[in-house]
Amino acid sequence: QRDRPIEGSEWIELRRQAPPRLFLDEMNRRVIVGGREVSVREMTSGGYRLFSYLYKNAGRIVPWSELYYRGYRGMDHIPRVVGDEGYEAPTLYENILYSRISDLRKAIEPDPQDPIYLDTVRGEGIVLRLQW
Repeated sequence: QRDRPIEGSEWIELRRQAPPRLFLDEMNRRVIVGGREVSVREMTSGGYRLFSYLYKNAGRIVPWSELYYRGYRGMDHIPRVVGDEGYEAPTLYENILYSRISDLRKAIEPDPQDPIYLDTVRGEGIVLRLQW
């Protein structure tokens, strides 16, 4: 029993310790956060593809190039250099990924400015955290 309201910083810490359950029902193309279904429109179709890929690779840092080629474009390989089939310079796809990740954060994060699920690892990629 509490005799005072939960303060903002305490609430943030509680949310980090016990975040709402995040679940992907791939068969029905549904994403559920804390019992609330997230509309695929909220995350855009590209965002859903990225989320699905990150969900399958949860807990692992997924490099940006892998996320773009395998998650966003659905390719079975990652072109590395000019001349490889399907290659695009990172400068051509980085903004697409940043935008879709931003859409995803708005759709699934309790506070998109302080994400608990989608963690960007500077210079490496992004990781979806489902367990703490």
